[in-house]
Parts: sequence; structure tokens; C-alpha cells
Amino acid sequence: LADSKTLAANEANNEPGTIKIASLDLDLKAVQSEIIAKLRKSFPEVEQYLADREEDSKNNNDENDKSQNRFITSLHCTFAHASQATQESMTTTFQHLVGTKHEVKAVSMLYSDESAAIELEIPKKKNDNNSHSSSFPAPLNTFPHVTIWCAKDHEAYESNELPEKVKRKSAKRVVFEHPVVVSGVFNFWYN
Repeated sequence: LADSKTLAANEANNEPGTIKIASLDLDLKAVQSEIIAKLRKSFPEVEQYLADREEDSKNNNDENDKSQNRFITSLHCTFAHASQATQESMTTTFQHLVGTKHEVKAVSMLYSDESAAIELEIPKKKNDNNSHSSSFPAPLNTFPHVTIWCAKDHEAYESNELPEKVKRKSAKRVVFEHPVVVSGVFNFWYN
């Protein structure tokens, strides 16, 4: 990984540093109006869960302050993380997508005392020989999602554990009656 002097020099020269993640970034307002609002109307337990957390963070909501409960405002679905893929692999696989807009479907919400996330379905299309291929590379995470909330002393990446927690009954999952289509833009996030 690049040191802070190298990163500062790269930024000054408009050169990116080390890629941290390749992601599909979603618009906060769109997610709130198209997904969260519908969830709140359809599922009273989700309404209560979110209302309780809003009360906790209404005076200060800094998504990077792990010393507090917080809503995540830079919503994204991680397709690859530097801990999962090399810089070369992320560049080769995702560079051509950076800046392009793609649709995904929100299919459920998973939540626990530590985190909450919207589960996403990544679209697939049929290729010429009628077999399925993704319209863009599949995420390396087995649980494609957007983290929307984290508890004090917890990290956003911990929402990767939500499906397993649902199996152990330490988290809940509510499935949307109809998936909600949202769009996002591919980006690299840099260290």
C-alpha cells in the first residue's frame, strides 16, 4: 500500500492512489425514497427498527465515527475489495465500467443489533449461446448488499455476516413483495 506522502503526491498530480474498492455507488436520496420509504410502509418492524436508530443519531450522524450509532450515507455495493483482489485484477475487471450506470434490484433487508443492509440482486443477461452471463462482473462478496446502518463500535463490512446471522436467528430478513430497481454508477474508491 502507498504511504501518505505518495498518496498526497498522487492527489496533487491528479493521480489516484491504491484502489481500496470497486463499487456500484447508489444515490442516498433514491435509496431512501425508493426502498427505505417502501420498507417502512410495508413492514412495521422495520419502521420501528429504523425509528429507534434515527432517535439515536438525530443530533450527529457521522458515518465514519465508529464511536456512535450511525446511518451510512455513502451507499455502495462493493464488487471487489483490495483484500480480495490485486490492483491489477481490479483494474482489468472494472476499469471499463468506471463512470457507467447500471441497474440492480433490491430484494430484501437484513438487520441485527449491529448492522442493517439492503440485499441486491445483480442482473444477468443471456449471451449468444443462451447461457447466462452477468451484464457486468459479479461481486466477489457472496452477499451483494448496501450497508445502511451500523451500531457503535461496529464496522460497515460486518454486514457481510448478516445472512449467516439470519440462519442463526440473531438477525432478521424481510423480503420485498416486489424487487425495487435502483441504479448506481461504478467507481473505484482509493486509499
